[in-house]
Amino acid sequence: MSRCDEFCHTGSSVIVSLCLITVSHHCVSSLCLITVLCIFQGHCIAVFTEDGKFIRRLGDESLTAYPNGIDTSDSGDILVGDSHGNRFHIVVLQRNGTVTAHLECPYMKVSRCCGLRVTSEGYIVTLSKNNQHVLVYNTVYIS
Repeated sequence: MSRCDEFCHTGSSVIVSLCLITVSHHCVSSLCLITVLCIFQGHCIAVFTEDGKFIRRLGDESLTAYPNGIDTSDSGDILVGDSHGNRFHIVVLQRNGTVTAHLECPYMKVSRCCGLRVTSEGYIVTLSKNNQHVLVYNTVYIS
């Protein structure tokens, strides 16, 4: 197992997700677990295999500034939330790191959001600690 401190500055959220790996030259598909960790001060997320081996980092300060919430959609996209700049921002990434969407709520200034969950109905939920609010975003469809 990899040592987390080799990759992490300050972990702020974590998910364990099932993913499908396809090896095209062998035509083999298999399911595996991956662990994705938000690295708050590193402005990114880190992806690990189920046995703890580091796979890759995704994001940077311009994309995932101070990430503090993470979840996956039913289609396997990774949603990363941050409240840097007093607004709640979500970036949607494919597992390979390709950005598919940026979402932001311009109607409310928020501070110190923590956590991010996608409900079975597709709502995105987070907590704003300083505002003492639970924020629920309408169902989001990413194309």
